Amino acid sequence: MVTDGTIKNVHLCDTIVVMKRIILALALVVIITQQAISNEAPNDTVTDSHTEQLKAYNEWYLKLDKQLLKHNVLLQLSAITNQAAKVLQSRQPDEVFLQALGTILKNKDRLSSHELLKLHRTCLFTNLASVCSKHDLNEQLIAADPNNFYSHLPMLNQAYQSADHSRIDVVIDAMANTQYATRYYGHELKETKQVVDKYIQSNPIPEEDMEVFAGEISQMINDSPDPDALAQLIEENAHRNHVNLTVLNYLMSDYIGDPLKPIIETCSSLLYETPCMHIADTLITTADSIDMTHIGHTIKFNILAKNEDPSLTAAVFSLAKQEKSFNCMFRHTGTASSMLFPTYYDTFINTIKTKGEASAFLEATTKLNKELLELGVIKESKLDQCKHIQTMTNDEFLLQYGDNDPYIQKYLVNSEH
Repeated sequence: MVTDGTIKNVHLCDTIVVMKRIILALALVVIITQQAISNEAPNDTVTDSHTEQLKAYNEWYLKLDKQLLKHNVLLQLSAITNQAAKVLQSRQPDEVFLQALGTILKNKDRLSSHELLKLHRTCLFTNLASVCSKHDLNEQLIAADPNNFYSHLPMLNQAYQSADHSRIDVVIDAMANTQYATRYYGHELKETKQVVDKYIQSNPIPEEDMEVFAGEISQMINDSPDPDALAQLIEENAHRNHVNLTVLNYLMSDYIGDPLKPIIETCSSLLYETPCMHIADTLITTADSIDMTHIGHTIKFNILAKNEDPSLTAAVFSLAKQEKSFNCMFRHTGTASSMLFPTYYDTFINTIKTKGEASAFLEATTKLNKELLELGVIKESKLDQCKHIQTMTNDEFLLQYGDNDPYIQKYLVNSEH
């Protein structure tokens, strides 16, 4: 006898099968990216049961990256970076990617500032040094866009490593006169998505028996007002989710950047307080990635603290509230929800170029939350509670979060200055 419960279970099984590819994609993205960022050989967390999955997945990406090599310089560099990350720092990518990188470097005089910056970041991978080592891009980066903070960062790092204080003076002054800090973070995602979409239609992601989040998916479906409709919607979204998670991989593999210790330590010196305050303000107000906005605040707080500036308290509380609110929103954006409903990554990918990483995340989170409410997946929104954090008085915030807030503890409680 076929009951409603049987039908629901069939829908659930079908949905879980559809999700296996998406879940595998996300899990392996995390594994691969952790390896690339750590710069170390894979550890025991990548078990034998994952070896074949990882091999099949890397072969799938190899074919996709070769497709990207047929497109413009930015997409070619995305493919080269992706392969450099996947084979780890101890091995070189396939020869076709090394040849493509060599050709780009040979024609570097024709590149835009955006292309030069991405080329520079690509060459930070040590397993590409055999191709990149003969090319110094630092002067060319500055000449291409002297008003961009990022154009000067490689030169500062070079001067810092060689302890060339005269050069540091020149670079810091130049940085202080820049007008923006544009890393072009995620700017190629929409173009990448078009290629990925077409590729996945003909080359589905390798499917494996992996049911991570199956319980969370099951509960989400069974708790909804119309389980059958929700299961069907998730199944219909499968292709868009495959595409989005694949594109996300390119954003993560491109996260490598210049060391930040030189700019932080240089700006800790009393010699550079004035220019570094200008640098900090540029990063805080114009940086298009979350991490560099943080660096701007760190530089500013360090200078204010050393001078016992009374404006430090207000500045610290403002950032602490903003960060707590941001983290609250992130915490209430369920992993399964963002994977199952393409609204989140569709919005993020479509807006990161024009609005920057933080604003793209906030807009994506808000739209996903609205959709989940309309579908009955969640009963109430937690986002208003998160936004309320920014309207709290300093005393209210201190009482509720002060003991565990890193900014308050470092700059207002345990300050050594």
